[in-house]
Amino acid sequence: QSDYGPHVFHTNHKQVKTYLEQYSKLREYRLKVRAEVDGRLAPIPFNLHTIPYIIHNPIEAIHYEEKLIRKYGYNTTTTILDLRKDKDFKQLAEHIYNKIFKYYTLKQWGYNPEELDHTVTDRLPIRISYDDYYFDDLYQFTPMYGYSHLFKSMLNTNKVHLHTHTKPDILIKDNKIYLGGEEYIEQLIWTGMIDQLFNYKYGALPYRGIKFKHHTYKVEEYQPYAMQTYPQTKKYTRRCEHKHFTGQQHQHTTVTREYPQPYTGNGDVVPSYPIPR
Repeated sequence: QSDYGPHVFHTNHKQVKTYLEQYSKLREYRLKVRAEVDGRLAPIPFNLHTIPYIIHNPIEAIHYEEKLIRKYGYNTTTTILDLRKDKDFKQLAEHIYNKIFKYYTLKQWGYNPEELDHTVTDRLPIRISYDDYYFDDLYQFTPMYGYSHLFKSMLNTNKVHLHTHTKPDILIKDNKIYLGGEEYIEQLIWTGMIDQLFNYKYGALPYRGIKFKHHTYKVEEYQPYAMQTYPQTKKYTRRCEHKHFTGQQHQHTTVTREYPQPYTGNGDVVPSYPIPR
């Protein structure tokens, strides 16, 4: 299992895949995600396959499929915010918004979608196609032996110098980066908290954390899809079963539930995401 949930590596750049293949065998994996909507598992991101799960009248559902293709063209995308502004699809958009986006966003962030930057809902597109894979990148895979093995292999080279338990001596001043008092002109990748990078010069950002609860069951498979989300029910946002990602064969299985939490800074919750307001 992964302590912070599962991850599928996806990229459109062949050189990235080729580079990683030096350090680990890669297992091709294309993720499908389902959301429990009105008691049934609907494909997400929203696509033409999802409509019958939202609109329960079959004739009306087909009507919307054809109308979306005519209006936007096949194999295109739009956003839920734009669709809600389109008077031709207002009723459909409100159903999608209320059944998929609204309460999931409220659980995940503690805010309604309207209170957040539009990029939050834009991340999950409205697809005018029958493609129900979660990502559309050309290359999608997981490291065969896990990410820890991949990173250890990458670090096991004289080109990398690893320092742990070391506070980075970074200063950003006049649009320049200083590392250890010296101007640093190479590329710097910072994976920590953004406000911490600037020494809280602009104040502290509000963050959202996630509590992961792992459960092991004495069954070979617990759920039909690797990732299932719960916008309408449950206290958790989503539930994943790791064996789908790894291809592991075992008589037991581990399932992880994700519970979004407010980040208070007292150490019990990891600051996962700055809240984009």
